[in-house]
Amino acid sequence: MRTCRTRAAGTAVALLLAASALTACGDDGNGAGDGAPPELEIAVGGAADQVTVPDDNPIKEALEEQVGATITSVRTPENLAAMLAAGDAPDFFRLNRTQLDLYASQGLLLDLTPYRDRLQEYIDFVGEDVFELGVIDGKPQAVVRKPAPASYVTYWIRADWLATLGLALPTTVEDFEQVLQAFTTGDPDGNGSADTYGLTGSSTAFNPFAPLWGSFGTAGPGRFYVEDGAVVNGYTDPDTPAAVEYVQRLVGSGVVDPDSFSIDFNEARDRAFQGRAGVMAAGWDAMKKQEFVDAAAAAQPGADWQQLPVMSGPAGDGYITLDPYGASFFAVPASVGEDEAKVDALIDLLNYVSTDEGNRLVSFGVEGTHYTADGDTLAALPALDEDGGYFFVYQLTGRDEETYLEVKFPDEKPFIDVAAAQPLTLVYDSLVVPPEGYTASDAERYATEQLVQFLTGAKSLADYDAFVDELTGQFRYAELIDAGAAQLDELGLTD
Repeated sequence: MRTCRTRAAGTAVALLLAASALTACGDDGNGAGDGAPPELEIAVGGAADQVTVPDDNPIKEALEEQVGATITSVRTPENLAAMLAAGDAPDFFRLNRTQLDLYASQGLLLDLTPYRDRLQEYIDFVGEDVFELGVIDGKPQAVVRKPAPASYVTYWIRADWLATLGLALPTTVEDFEQVLQAFTTGDPDGNGSADTYGLTGSSTAFNPFAPLWGSFGTAGPGRFYVEDGAVVNGYTDPDTPAAVEYVQRLVGSGVVDPDSFSIDFNEARDRAFQGRAGVMAAGWDAMKKQEFVDAAAAAQPGADWQQLPVMSGPAGDGYITLDPYGASFFAVPASVGEDEAKVDALIDLLNYVSTDEGNRLVSFGVEGTHYTADGDTLAALPALDEDGGYFFVYQLTGRDEETYLEVKFPDEKPFIDVAAAQPLTLVYDSLVVPPEGYTASDAERYATEQLVQFLTGAKSLADYDAFVDELTGQFRYAELIDAGAAQLDELGLTD
């Protein structure tokens, strides 16, 4: 009996040791159950999906040391919904407001309510009102980045052509029309050929006309914005037809590159640089970063591209528009909540990159290597240009945009300031979740096709009201407008 009892005891000890070993291993290796640091996968999407982030880089190393975890930047999965359902999604990923609403309703996202007090440094950085935009059904379920403070899009105009033709920089839409006409018919390049247009641009979101809408008192077709405490949609805004009529007149008079309704931005910019048009709409970075300055000079030596801020029109001084939340929403899978060490590391990471020290690191790199500091005054070193192309991947909660631009682009500051000084109207398209049963693709396709016909003169403006009736009725766009109005009001954006 004694031998039997000894063997039983030995078996019990072996089972206990085996169970202990399994408990120590705990998970599949990307948590901290085995005593190793937790592994965080971040997928910030957008441009980050196109950039190569070095496996060993000083930003990653500094962040890992700060939070006690390994941090890996990964591309956004194509099958995000399936990976969320299977518990295999990245630990921090970008999504839009519609996805946020859907995944939250399916219980696939981590409810941040228990961690709210621990996220205070992040909340202080972005602002309480911004944090609240990630609340779904009373629960914070998104990390919302600090929004962009300004639009950097302006018209750019050939000032040398103005000088050749004896014209001043236009300040009204009436002056602008005359300038475009002169650029088209007045041989501004002096080559004796009728080979120039006044205006060119890309087909994306009716880019050539973006700085014009505000001069007529509308943010543009399809945009959601607030006027006098009420949500307005650009298609049904009573000010929109006058703007459409103006553009129709420009197109009809032949001053707009007809390919502007089909080409992409790069092609449009190439045409402008080659001297085929004298005005285009673009951000300062698409015109004044050194590579584009060089391209313009190579294509047309002596070309003088200057900014043309928004012009006054029938509605007054005019304005440019900005959707500040277009790429602002990030979430954490609900499955991450099962790994306390990973949650702790992620909270520490979000808080740290929201502090002065952490945000400076992810914006400008390592002091002494990428920049110098004299108190709050920073100056970029050559290494910031050489290495800084991927730093934005770690700006998980955003950045201080004004300081960032001043440090990284000091020579371009005059152009940045001109753009940022334009009157601004915020649009909230990215916050509107389509109602159930609404087919956005069908409505958007129909609206875009019809608007092109109005802008090009293929359809008479007398038919605009009938177009709106069909869009809001047959294509159920009225339901989207109503949903958007209710949602933006609930978010406190109509106050």
